[in-house]
Amino acid sequence: MWSLSDDGDENWRNHVGFEERYKNIRIIGLTDRPELDRKTAAALEQELWNESLNLREYREAVANNSYPVGHSDGPPSDTEIIFDADMDDPEGVTIGPYEDCIHIGQGASADVYRSDLYALKVWRHDGDLQPHSIEREAEIMRILNWGHNRCISLVKKLTYDSRPVLVMPYLRYSLETILEGDKGPNNTNHYLTRDRVLNYFTDIFSALKHVHSLGIIHRDIKPSSILLERLDGPVFLSDFGTAWHPELSLPDEPADKKCLDIGTGSYRAPETLFTNEAYGTAVDIWAAGALLGQCARRPPREPLFRSRAAHEDGNQLGLILDIFKKLGTPTRETWPEAEHFPTPPFDMYNVFPRKPWNILLPDVDRDIRRFVAGMLKFQSTERLTAAQALEGLVELGTPPPDMPPPPGLLRTPPPTSPDA
Repeated sequence: MWSLSDDGDENWRNHVGFEERYKNIRIIGLTDRPELDRKTAAALEQELWNESLNLREYREAVANNSYPVGHSDGPPSDTEIIFDADMDDPEGVTIGPYEDCIHIGQGASADVYRSDLYALKVWRHDGDLQPHSIEREAEIMRILNWGHNRCISLVKKLTYDSRPVLVMPYLRYSLETILEGDKGPNNTNHYLTRDRVLNYFTDIFSALKHVHSLGIIHRDIKPSSILLERLDGPVFLSDFGTAWHPELSLPDEPADKKCLDIGTGSYRAPETLFTNEAYGTAVDIWAAGALLGQCARRPPREPLFRSRAAHEDGNQLGLILDIFKKLGTPTRETWPEAEHFPTPPFDMYNVFPRKPWNILLPDVDRDIRRFVAGMLKFQSTERLTAAQALEGLVELGTPPPDMPPPPGLLRTPPPTSPDA
């Protein structure tokens, strides 16, 4: 899926998205072995994933356990899989009133199913798994839905098998799938043009402006949190499962004692890496800035900062060092707020000089580099706000995000009861 060395990258798992793994489970299940149902195929894929030493070995192992000799059709192309969200699946389940629900994804705390025009997020636990809370997520989505159309809407909340379920519109694309589909200079799939990137991030910062105006911190901006109905947009901000709300979150997370286990890999803000529990909305700005820098690059559009997978030892230290090597080792002058962190970053790391942005992002135009630089500052109070970023993107010539939602995404009135 990515144009990188198949056997030379020790962090190869970081570059394999859910869509490729889900495709592999499906094609493993297409063998002539009748006993190989979905669960068995998923278990086999997980075994291959754990045992493979590099990307080439993983893909070869999948191929050896999938299409049998003589299979006439062969595996689908990567592009067909990345953007084929309408594949038939005979093993759909019924969740409440929703029939033929197909499992399409999973996170740390929930499974996601698709039923026709809807996506269903089914909680897997008996209670909350902090900072994940599906009850709080539902309330935050209800709050955000009114007055803004760039945050994913909550259609309904219901209970299935004693577990809460959130029903949302099903959107065909995510920024993650688009990044994986935009393969490289020798491929014609150049989805992320400059104008498209600017339009995407105009919508993203419009959503964040709304979120932050209510004191809410998203806390997990990443490619898979950005959803689209069509490749040309509009864009919707989703995945509020770990969001912090200034009132709803206080019983579990006071404002100065927030959870530090937030964010995803390459998009984590440095203040959370140095145990600052009083962080604010600027953590979302850092993540969005890192994501903008990644999307604006030429293919294969690697993340701006490299991070090992969450399950690997040293993943946090590796991310810290990569940030320092690129943005320079911070000092008390460049990061004064860090002087008061429980774990200040001074006097314990090698001193790395700051690299100029035209070196870090040589193939990105100056205006976008300026925005990225304005969001990736160590001192959180010096980062652009979402409102400032939105204003700047509009000045670059992108239209303001005032278009109506696409068909099927118009919001319904608030439910009359929590489980309505």
